[in-house]
Amino acid sequence: MELQRARIQAAIVRASRLPVTLLVASAGSGKTVALRHFLESIDGEALRFDVRASHTTLTRFVRGLAATLEPRLPRVPQSLSIAHERATQSARPAEVLAAWLGEHLRDVPRTIVIDNYHHCEHDPAIAAFVAGVIERTRLNTRWIVATRSATELPFATWL
Repeated sequence: MELQRARIQAAIVRASRLPVTLLVASAGSGKTVALRHFLESIDGEALRFDVRASHTTLTRFVRGLAATLEPRLPRVPQSLSIAHERATQSARPAEVLAAWLGEHLRDVPRTIVIDNYHHCEHDPAIAAFVAGVIERTRLNTRWIVATRSATELPFATWL
């Protein structure tokens, strides 16, 4: 049985009105459950990417995120191979992939949750990709990032 915590839900609802929300708590504290309850309670397009331990490279992370976005944005996974090829030819692959995904997310308001970010937070390429996508889309996409510790992401610059 899952416990719904009204105070935590209210805090997530308030924070989710901002372009970027960081949810940091220790393992087992209920971040994933609280986010699931939040997503069930909101109207609109919300997508949750559950980062797994296997998503520890930029390519795997981007593929996982693309698969999460596929139900609402089917062109994202369809165009990923071309974007990935361009990225591998670049000195800054994370920026190339961030620009590619930013184009897909640009005009459609939605909420995207990245849960369990701690599985990949130590990869600077993933951090650069996530930061680049958020920077490009934060005016119309709300981002919620849940993790166990403070991350490499530049949250202070998004305030």
